[in-house]
Amino acid sequence: MDNADSQLNLGEEHIVASREALSSLKEQEEKNSVRGTQALDWADLLQKNLEENRGKIGPTMPEIEKQLSNIESEFSQFVTLNSTGDPMEASVDLVRAEERTSALGQISGQIPAIFAKLDDDCTERFDDWDHGYTHLLEAIYHVPDSDIEARFRVDRCDVPANSF
Repeated sequence: MDNADSQLNLGEEHIVASREALSSLKEQEEKNSVRGTQALDWADLLQKNLEENRGKIGPTMPEIEKQLSNIESEFSQFVTLNSTGDPMEASVDLVRAEERTSALGQISGQIPAIFAKLDDDCTERFDDWDHGYTHLLEAIYHVPDSDIEARFRVDRCDVPANSF
């Protein structure tokens, strides 16, 4: 009889532990859902902001789009895990997606200023080269490279595309 009572008590303890674990999983899933919604909204806002500032970002946009695609994949994996009953693992994916979204937001926020500075600096340098070349020609200085003017034009066009 004592053995049966101890087995019943043990069974009851397992039932209580199982209920607590299920309750904990449900609570984590609910927290993840709220955080996930906020994080997805933040990622969508970042994506819209990048699209609006596409012209200020220059040639880095393809890499930024690649990173956004990776972040979207992580969010998709988070949603799948959270909705299929693995909210603990989903929480890990959510944290990673949040961190990557934050990092991309910080980096992409700096790019317009860097791009503008490079564009200004390169334009000034090319203007200086053109001015110097014109001055040399006016002074009747012989420039051995007969194609230098064409190279200036090509280089001036290529620099913005290769600034990053």
